[in-house]
Order: sequence, then C-alpha cells, then structure tokens
Amino acid sequence: MFDPFEDIRRMHKEMDRMFRDFFSSDKQLLPWKNKQELTSFRQPSCDVNEDRNKVLVEIEIPGVKKEDIQLRVRDDIIEVKAERKQDIKVEKKGFFRQERSYSGFYRAIPLQAKIDLDNTTAEYKNGILRIEAPKKEKLIEKGKRIAIK
Repeated sequence: MFDPFEDIRRMHKEMDRMFRDFFSSDKQLLPWKNKQELTSFRQPSCDVNEDRNKVLVEIEIPGVKKEDIQLRVRDDIIEVKAERKQDIKVEKKGFFRQERSYSGFYRAIPLQAKIDLDNTTAEYKNGILRIEAPKKEKLIEKGKRIAIK
C-alpha cells in the first residue's frame, strides 16, 4: 500500500541522524567542559563580513556584562560563550521575594580563512560584540594565465 508520508519520515530520520552525528563527533569545536553544558545556551545572531584583508564578526549578546563573555579565537574558528545571571531579592515587612534567572549564549563560527591571532581585536558595546581579525595571508589578486589544452 502506498504511504505518501513515508518519504517525509525517512527524511526526518536522516536529518535527526545527521544532527546527532554532527554534535557527537566534533569535540574540538566545543572546548568547554561538556557538550551537555551548552544545550541550554542560545545561539546569538551574528554577522560575518570578509574582505581580502580581514574578517569582521558582529555578535548580538544583549544584557551581558563584558566580564561574563569568554572569547576564544583559533586560526580558523571564533568561539563565544556568555552567561547572564540575575538574582533579585526584595525584603519588606511582611513580604519576601527572591528570583533568579539565568541565560547563556554560545556560538562557534568557522571561518574560511586563517586569521592573525596576535592582531585580532574585540570590542563590546551596546550589546554587540565586534571582532576584527586580520587574515594571515592576503589574497593575491594577480594571477597566472593558464593555457587550456
């Protein structure tokens, strides 16, 4: 008997397998204690712009103090982890309220070029983390004409 949803179920299983394999095999991508630690983290919005000399990355991390941001840069990857904790405690006569909230952000951004770690800079202002990373090797615009056989 023909089942029109069989292809959809098969595709769903394949996508689940791909995600499971991706997150379980790349331990180098996640340097923090364990991967389960990052499951409650949100992935912040990010813009990556690249020209022939540098890579510019802007990441939205609203409401986080600069001290709570961990930035790790390697030759071809930028990793950002940030945690925001809030503890509100109000005590008045006959009234007591205590609230805690926690949120975290994590993003690993693979780059298409190797970057110069020594000259990479980062600035955090108004909830935006701006990372400017010069490339190690500048693109050479000159080329060589190749004869086609």
